[in-house]
Amino acid sequence: MVQNDTRGEDAGLDARQAQSDQEFLEKCSIQRGTWQSQFALVVRRELASFARTHRASIRADTDIVRAGIIDPTDSLDLLDFALMLEGHMEGSLDPHELYRFLSTKWSGITVEEYIRAVLNAIATNCRRHCS
Repeated sequence: MVQNDTRGEDAGLDARQAQSDQEFLEKCSIQRGTWQSQFALVVRRELASFARTHRASIRADTDIVRAGIIDPTDSLDLLDFALMLEGHMEGSLDPHELYRFLSTKWSGITVEEYIRAVLNAIATNCRRHCS
């Protein structure tokens, strides 16, 4: 885990122009009122909690690694975040799949890209198990 309590501050998350939930969903190209929008807003809220900042400062184009929200080389950070999300997903994906998207090879991923990757994995998983 990151040892200091200033996650997100180094990247100026609070100083950036805030983005409303509606603007956030529009930037992610997700229709409001769908399960996908609910999931996207959960990811946003959890990232804000993890970064110890207000959710409005987590924008669709926020780089998760550069903003200092999650350190992709810190397996405890990744696992903590994956377990937080898994609790909201009712078994759609296991934590290892959520973890995989933020591993070192994914450094530089934006919030929107992460949400898209997880939504695509959920759809693929459902097609495998729901058909």
